[in-house]
Amino acid sequence: MTATDTTLWAERLARSPCRRGVETVAFCKLGAAALPIALEILTGKNRFGFPYDHQSRLGALGALQFFGEDLHWLLAARADSLLIDFVKRGDSSFRIVAIRVLGSLGRAASDEAILALASAMHDDGSAGLAMEATTALASIGGAPAIAGLVGFLEKKDAGGNWGWNTLAPHIARALGRIGPSARSAIPALLAAKRLDRGDNGLAEAVDEALTRIDV
Repeated sequence: MTATDTTLWAERLARSPCRRGVETVAFCKLGAAALPIALEILTGKNRFGFPYDHQSRLGALGALQFFGEDLHWLLAARADSLLIDFVKRGDSSFRIVAIRVLGSLGRAASDEAILALASAMHDDGSAGLAMEATTALASIGGAPAIAGLVGFLEKKDAGGNWGWNTLAPHIARALGRIGPSARSAIPALLAAKRLDRGDNGLAEAVDEALTRIDV
């Protein structure tokens, strides 16, 4: 995509409020060349002086998942810092999408991103958001992500209003998806199983995780 193409797309997005969300996603699918405009959309400002609306910004955020092999451009442009800020301070829709994009970075996710995701698991306002963070950490894998998952599992009083018992089975399954590299989590999984109340599938989730981890 040429600089002219980028400018035309940016102007089209800025001046087409009726289809802006759809066009934002299509634009960002073009790959790394679209990243400067995608980041511009996310900041809520653009070179034409028209602020992008909420739908455009949310579309641009979600579209980052389409960058595929070009995801390293996110890191080069320090877009991960912007995503982390959304996870910490965005509204619920932005936080969930930002969590998914960070998860799509895999092992390239920064330690700061992993810490933000681990913190989101303790959000006492949304079980759904905490589950998304759990899934993202499983996608990232590696020792820091495993430590974040285990850290929650070891805190029986974690989880705020919706509770440890709600999220613990999801964490067990997440550790199982990580596989043998999550062997350090086995003691925490066994301890969690002993706390099973019989009404949330925790014991079954732990058994499944142990089968996948201890192969």
